[in-house]
Amino acid sequence: MTAAAPARATWAGPVPPPPAQPLPTPPAERGRLTVAPRVVERVAAAAAARVPGAGGVRHGVLGALGGLGGDAADPRTADVGARVDGDVAVVSLALSVRWPEDVRRVVAAVREAVRTEVARTCAVRVLRVDVEVLRLDASVPDRPRVR
Repeated sequence: MTAAAPARATWAGPVPPPPAQPLPTPPAERGRLTVAPRVVERVAAAAAARVPGAGGVRHGVLGALGGLGGDAADPRTADVGARVDGDVAVVSLALSVRWPEDVRRVVAAVREAVRTEVARTCAVRVLRVDVEVLRLDASVPDRPRVR
């Protein structure tokens, strides 16, 4: 048996244009985007956790005594709540500030970080960021200590 030689393709003429791509649908015609409050809360908590000097709150009786035992919460994560109405939100945070940080500076940085990150990630404009500082925390250092 002999193998047949493969047929060679011949091209006669110009290359046809690619099929026409439909124009993108304008955003107003695509549908509605709804961002759940829990999504805004998680983004806000992550933004606040990245601010130097800001910390979370410890829960439980011994947690209020500087982090002694019984702490189920992550000490770096603030307690966050959010109300979302369409593309605007109001965010509230309860957090600690590490001693001896400037409380006003840390709170201003948290507000700015939350506004920026929620707008960037969720396409939601934050009208107000309410911050409640529950305590000064000397138990969680901002940076590891070198000995």
